[in-house]
Amino acid sequence: MEPQLSLPRPPQRTTPGFAFSIVERALRDCIAERGFGAQELQVAAAFFGGACAFCGGPIQRWDHLVSVSAGGDTVLGNMVPACAKCDDSKQGSDFEAWARGAAPSSPTSRGIPDIEERLSRLREYVSAYGYQAREPEDRLTADELRQYEVIRRDLQKARDDADEFLRMYRQRTGLK
Repeated sequence: MEPQLSLPRPPQRTTPGFAFSIVERALRDCIAERGFGAQELQVAAAFFGGACAFCGGPIQRWDHLVSVSAGGDTVLGNMVPACAKCDDSKQGSDFEAWARGAAPSSPTSRGIPDIEERLSRLREYVSAYGYQAREPEDRLTADELRQYEVIRRDLQKARDDADEFLRMYRQRTGLK
């Protein structure tokens, strides 16, 4: 008998829910402030000692403390260096609740010993750059906000229509 190969998982299906969440994030990202270039990368990395702000591991990515979906900007005071485990685990969660919580790969679940010191440093960072997240209502004029809400409503309708189409198709064909 041949030894079984260790193979990667097959590709996952792209669902309308996932696709529409990306469009929603893109809308929010495009109305958010963006000012995080090479100089800011260096400043943020130095602030956290050249390591993941959450656990002290190697910098592999950049994470929004306040997620784009929650009104976060891509600027100093909101962008922090992160390892892949922390970035994947935190997702859009509040960083303090996540770090103290039991989510898979959170600092607490991995036994990182100095969580409170790291959280204090993160709060210092936010304060040092005067960062505050802003919702679309605080960024857009009244006319722009109305148009934004129409776009979001139309996207939700398109998502609902796509879900209904797929439900009927699966019912007819027996596919899952």
